[in-house]
Amino acid sequence: MKKEDFQKSTAGKVVQTSIHLTPYWAFVPNPLPPSINPSWKLVNLLSEADREIGIVAGLACNIPDASMLIEPFMRREAVLSSRIEGTHTVLSELYGYESGHFLPGFSRSNEVLLENQEVLNYVKALKAGLVSIETKPINLELIKDLHRILLYGVRGDEFALGEFREIQNFIGRSNDPSEAIFIPTPVADLSAALRRFEAYILAGNQYPPLIRIAMIHYQFETIHPFLDGNGRVGRLLIVLLLVAWKLLPEPLLYPSAYFERNREHYYENLLSLSKNGEWENWLEFFLQMIIEESKTTIDIAKAMIDLKEKWEQLLLQNKSSEYYFRIINSLFKRPFISVSDIEKLLGVTNKAARAMVERLATINILNLVEEKKYGRIYQASELIAILQKH
Repeated sequence: MKKEDFQKSTAGKVVQTSIHLTPYWAFVPNPLPPSINPSWKLVNLLSEADREIGIVAGLACNIPDASMLIEPFMRREAVLSSRIEGTHTVLSELYGYESGHFLPGFSRSNEVLLENQEVLNYVKALKAGLVSIETKPINLELIKDLHRILLYGVRGDEFALGEFREIQNFIGRSNDPSEAIFIPTPVADLSAALRRFEAYILAGNQYPPLIRIAMIHYQFETIHPFLDGNGRVGRLLIVLLLVAWKLLPEPLLYPSAYFERNREHYYENLLSLSKNGEWENWLEFFLQMIIEESKTTIDIAKAMIDLKEKWEQLLLQNKSSEYYFRIINSLFKRPFISVSDIEKLLGVTNKAARAMVERLATINILNLVEEKKYGRIYQASELIAILQKH
């Protein structure tokens, strides 16, 4: 990181730090909020983003059971957010791991199992955060709790879980700090920077909520307060702020798919803001994410609602009992299922559960994953295809 690249920045200042007793330059962001003179382009993007997120909010309010959307969306986001950090888990593999079904073609190595647990930890952290914001504000304690859950028992747990760093970190393509692209806030300045960051979250100001969330995301990633897990915690904060600030009644809009598709542009915008104070470019990028991911949410949600209605019509045409409707409701939370799963879900005998699975397979709601004599696993292929398409 070169001092001269940040000399004219209005977003923060460079200060000296050291790594292994060698001096380097690091960046400390200015307190939020900045002073921004918005362009008509930014105003129009904000208007469109507000409109699209309003449609998502209306969708969440008008379906009888929002959980049929919430649970799949959480797992889709967990997979994509973790992929940005280098995991290779796919959605079907996560579902199989979570339900205890090891699917054909997927490795059971310790490395792969840890990656699956890492992704599942993201879901756990998100759920814990959503419970917390029902009664408490988003603050530094919650951020540390999210970090603790995210890294528990997986890659990165050698660092202090739920604790802000006490050594200097850096961002680059190698382990050599002299080649670092960016060196975040030094430890000596970290506590003060985080207190200012928390104060901004807790205090209102004149900027619209989506603009404030964009600013908060930039600030968190720039401070980079943990030794590992900063990206995932930062993306979780976006989701939690959308819900906590009543922009959405349920967590149905997520940033990771857009960030992952535009990864280079994402990092370039964050770095350019630190170097040059170019707030408008970053805010435009962030609002474009809100617009595109709102539309994706609407498309996926409509496809899932249509699929549920199609399945219900099939069951009605086949004069199926209430048990079958309970099974298809459960598929939206866990689209891989076995006979023993149905026994537990409905409290029926093995024979009855087996008959139900076979009937659901006959009408193509369920499809056999692998032909074998015992422990057969079935999947809701149409549902998985919807979630993996976008």
